[in-house]
Amino acid sequence: MRELVSIAVERGAPVALHLAESEAELELISAGSGPFQKLLEERGMWDPWAIPRGATPMDYLRILTKATKALVVHGNYLDDASLAMIGRHSGAMALVYCPRTHAYFGHPSYPLAKAMSMGVRVCLGTDGLGSNPDLSLLSEMRHVARHHAVGPEAILRMGTLSGAEALGLEQVAGCLRIGMPADLISVPLPPKASGGGVGILEAVLADDQPVAGVWISGVDIMADG
Repeated sequence: MRELVSIAVERGAPVALHLAESEAELELISAGSGPFQKLLEERGMWDPWAIPRGATPMDYLRILTKATKALVVHGNYLDDASLAMIGRHSGAMALVYCPRTHAYFGHPSYPLAKAMSMGVRVCLGTDGLGSNPDLSLLSEMRHVARHHAVGPEAILRMGTLSGAEALGLEQVAGCLRIGMPADLISVPLPPKASGGGVGILEAVLADDQPVAGVWISGVDIMADG
C-alpha cells in the first residue's frame, strides 16, 4: 500500500481502496482468519505475514493520507474515529458510498448523516454489475433520497460535483458553468413538480423515470443516427 501511494503521488494519480466493506474483511485484517483467508488459501495466494495481526482500517487510512487524492470505497464498517480522520483530510480524501450495493448485501444502515456531520466529503458510486442492476448513478441518488434524511441539494452534489472534486477533476467535470464541457443529462419532469409545493429536484429524485437525453461536449449521443 505504501509503495502504491508513493507511485500515485509521483504520477499525480488518485488512489482508490475498497475498505471496511464487510465484516469478513475486518476479520481478515485483524486476525488473519475468516472466509477471505480460506479463499486465499484455497487459491494458493495466502501469505500469513502479509497483514500484521491486529490491523484496523485506520492503519490503511493513515497510509492513504499521503496520497494527493484518495477514494475510500464503501467504508460500511468504519468507526467514528475513522470517519473523523477522513473528515479531517477532506481536501484529499473522500468516502465513496455505493447505496444499492450496500442494500444488496444487507449491511446495517449506512452512517451517511454522521459522516457528513464530521466533514467527510461523500460521493456516490455504483460498484459493479455483480451487485448493481444497471450502474445508474441517478438511481443511486434516488435510493439515497428514499432511505436517508439528506436534502436533495446534498444528494445532487454527492452524485456530481463531489465525485469530480474527489478525483481532482472539478475544473472539467461535475457542474455546469461557463467554460466547462457541455456534459449533461436530461430527465422528464414529474407532474407533481408543477404544483403542491414540491421542488423540481425533490420531485425528480422521488420519481423513477429514466434519463431521457445525454450530451457529451454538447453532442446528443442518444439522438437517432
